[in-house]
Amino acid sequence: MLHVVHHVDYMAPRPERGTFKFDKYYLVMEALRSSGVAMTEHAPDPCPREWLEAVHDPDYVEQVFTAQVPREKERRIGFPVTEHIASRVRHTNGGTWLAAQLALAHGYAANSAAGSHHALYDTGAGFCVFNDLAVCANRLIAEGDARRVLILDCDVHQGDGTASLTAGRRAPRSTSRCPTAPETTRISPRSPSICRACSTISRPISCSTRRASIRTSGTSWGGWRSAARGSNAEIAT
Repeated sequence: MLHVVHHVDYMAPRPERGTFKFDKYYLVMEALRSSGVAMTEHAPDPCPREWLEAVHDPDYVEQVFTAQVPREKERRIGFPVTEHIASRVRHTNGGTWLAAQLALAHGYAANSAAGSHHALYDTGAGFCVFNDLAVCANRLIAEGDARRVLILDCDVHQGDGTASLTAGRRAPRSTSRCPTAPETTRISPRSPSICRACSTISRPISCSTRRASIRTSGTSWGGWRSAARGSNAEIAT
């Protein structure tokens, strides 16, 4: 059973300026619905403001919430931030969080939008307003759902916003042991290593047979996946 997070606000009315195609999220859902795959759809709540402000500049969050983003920031984003866009990005960020929770519960889940890896601390960029990857990863650690989170971005563009927002954040320092062979495999919390018991490359999380993964569409349907391993989490975009 595929668990997919989707919300009607993902398809915000197209702004007067900009070339971003918001209807692609609807088209993805239509393709999934017509594919015949066993699927359960879930609608997310909007992301709490304080979760966004834990990662982004509160002044910028206020600008988005009130649809008063300065024109120079809107140019970086690629479209005007209207009230509809403000509602959309709150729901896409809430959707990534919900998808992470569903992945932990069911083993795999997907968000049909988001993966907004260009959004920076005090501005959006490259069709990204808030960085749901950083927001969700930060919240997973804050809630105790993960000790460490790896974000692997497979988009053709670098996830510069994600790299910037997570560069100065440090998860609780700890070491991990592979449950397959805990007496022989110790994984550094900083550097990559290879589990000698199961040949899994770990960066810096332990390998385990229990996995959960989450996928979001990304700004260009590149998407990201989160594999939660025990009390750790791995997110790949």
